[in-house]
Amino acid sequence: MRRATVRPQPRTREPFPIMNTPIATPTTAGSPLDTAAIVETASALIAMHPVYDSAGQRHAMDYLEQRMRALGASIRRCRIYDEEIEKHPCYVHVENFGGPFAGYRETVRENLVCELDFGEPGPTVLLNGHVDVEFVTAPEQWSKPEGWRKPRVEDGLLYGRGSSDMLGAVACFVAVAEALSRAKAEGARLGGRLLLHFVVDEEIGGNGTLATLSTLDGKVDAALIGEPTDGAVCTRTRSFEQFKVVCGGRPRHMCLSDGSANALSQAVRVFTILEELDQWCRDQLGGDPVRSLCAGVLRGGSDAAVPAASAELLVTAALPPSLTFDAVIAELEARLRAAFPDAEPPQVAPYGLRFPASQEGHEGLAAGLRVELEGIAKVDAARREARDFPSACDARIFESFSIPTVIYGPGSLARAHGPDEYVSLDELSVYTKVVHQTLRAAFSGDTELSR
Repeated sequence: MRRATVRPQPRTREPFPIMNTPIATPTTAGSPLDTAAIVETASALIAMHPVYDSAGQRHAMDYLEQRMRALGASIRRCRIYDEEIEKHPCYVHVENFGGPFAGYRETVRENLVCELDFGEPGPTVLLNGHVDVEFVTAPEQWSKPEGWRKPRVEDGLLYGRGSSDMLGAVACFVAVAEALSRAKAEGARLGGRLLLHFVVDEEIGGNGTLATLSTLDGKVDAALIGEPTDGAVCTRTRSFEQFKVVCGGRPRHMCLSDGSANALSQAVRVFTILEELDQWCRDQLGGDPVRSLCAGVLRGGSDAAVPAASAELLVTAALPPSLTFDAVIAELEARLRAAFPDAEPPQVAPYGLRFPASQEGHEGLAAGLRVELEGIAKVDAARREARDFPSACDARIFESFSIPTVIYGPGSLARAHGPDEYVSLDELSVYTKVVHQTLRAAFSGDTELSR
């Protein structure tokens, strides 16, 4: 239930200025698809460190705008907060997170919407890349000082915050746009429109993508989100659904208390039950190697000398479309009743965010990408098969607009958000070639983007 708030008046400001220091375009000669050029673009973005509501985020958008303007693309900025998109069911009230997000609706942040119109009939394809990166919470764990914002290449790996999630993919999208633009200028017969949406706020719920899709002009035949998929081409995503388990105790003098007096004793047992429930989820999914439940926060008690009167575990479920949140909660409640037969069992209560899984991908685009992937790189059978993206992302928002979407990008979620995040140069190279060849075939009319 939404807490009633007084709507602040948005602050007005001029469009983001271009940085005082001119932004250099890549100096690498040759094809835009050359790995060195892609690494140069990705490194420039990493160095800007575009975390939430930062100067780096604004500079990244300025940089991308300059690169797209150089191609003759039509450009517009799209503000995040708008009273109309707040009514959309996918809108996230980020201000409720508190902390640095308390003034969310008053901050001025913009997405970048770019369009290359090839001037002839053809499909409309949208490339979506988020420019915001996760905060660095453990800088001491990085192997190099300020390694999150000082990109470096070692042993074929590009290090830096956002290299995998997902500035690497953004750099690849720029290269693909440049290559297609050059081909058209050199006489290639291309038709249709290429849209590039560079968005912010993906890491905090997806309002950036919601804002850009709310302003679309015309039909979009297919969309590609460049989230890191470890080489897999995915057409569905998992959900992101949070809840809490509340435990109770009976405080008394510590010297005369037993385990039942301390809510933390219950909480420890509940944590074990949640781990067992995660295994149950995996079993329901045929031995899925991906975790479905994470109890990331445990809090309770007020005095180290007094048994805790209450404690709670904050839990996030990431479930594929084939396993419902209601089924998981029902199983959890049954296990809690069985574990505490002689007392009031811990209670499951609403908490946090709930994003549904996305279910309707673009099988035609996915098939085309897989064909090119097999032709360009040696891929194992597991990567050739359809697979769910093992997390939530902005695909659910595309689905709400009836835009069929594929999730495929360089890098891996296993490296995202942590110390020494990296993407391999091979991943960047293969990805750029796969996307370029797939889109060139579609815009040339050689393949049809049928769903």
